[in-house]
This record gives sequence, structure tokens and C-alpha cells, in this order.
Amino acid sequence: MKRILLLLVAIAGWVNMTAQTTVATVNRETLLHGLPEYATAQAELKSLSDAYRQEYTAMQRDFNDKYADYQETVNGDTPATIRDRRIKELQDLDNKLKDFRRASEDDLTVRRDALLAPLHQAIDAAIASVAAERGIDLVLDVSKTPVAYAGASVVDITGSVASSLK
Repeated sequence: MKRILLLLVAIAGWVNMTAQTTVATVNRETLLHGLPEYATAQAELKSLSDAYRQEYTAMQRDFNDKYADYQETVNGDTPATIRDRRIKELQDLDNKLKDFRRASEDDLTVRRDALLAPLHQAIDAAIASVAAERGIDLVLDVSKTPVAYAGASVVDITGSVASSLK
């Protein structure tokens, strides 16, 4: 029984070694940047980012004005209640700046993901289609994880995938 099991394992290993795996590479970043929808998404993100930057700059200007006013008007003769109220006001403005920055960064990330998700899905579908059509078993993305060496049998299918996306 052990001999039969050992023989089956040896045969399975030999069959595995002789099976040829077809490998290809693709550059997803090149594909993504080549899509017209990518330029549209980037323009929308830039517009949103500019709007947030303008608002943040206005908030920062307000903070700086209040801080300058604090430095001019508050001195050693200023009653503690007034000084404490002004300090609290500055701290509140600083917290609002930090909260706004975090919220705007989060919103930009969510919006970017929402805009790019359909593009990535289209690229994935095109890669799968080209790979299936050409009988490719494994496709490596060279834009994220560079391949140290690719032999002559490895085919770059970026151009074919780009054509199928049009």
C-alpha cells in the first residue's frame, strides 16, 4: 500500500514538472493611465482637492489673524478669564483645522477609490480575457512588483490588453 502511494506521489510530481506554465507580464499603471476615463477622474479629484485647499487656506488665515490679535491684545495685565477664553478659541480653531484636514483627506481617498474602482475592474476583465484567449496561466503585474528576471518565454501582454480596453 505504501509503495503504491509513493508511486502515485512520484507520478504526480513528474506530471507537474512536465506541465508547462505560460507566464506573461502586464503593466497595470500604463493601462490605467492610458484610459480616457482616468484623465477625467484625475481632473475631478484635482478640482475637489483644490476646493478643499482653498477652504483650508481660508480657515488657516482666520486662525493666523486671531493668533496675531491674541498676541497684540493679551499681555500680563489681561484678566485671566479673557486670556483663557482667547486661548480656548485658538485651540478650538486649531482642532477644527485638524479635523477638516483629516475629513478632506478621507473624502479624497473615498472619492478616488470610487472613481478608479470601475477602471481597475475593466483592466482586470481585459487581462483575464487576453490571458484566456492566449492560454496564459499566470500574469504578473510589473508596475507594482517588478520582476527581477523574465526569460524569453515570458510575454508582455500590456499592448494587447490596452487594445482590448478600447
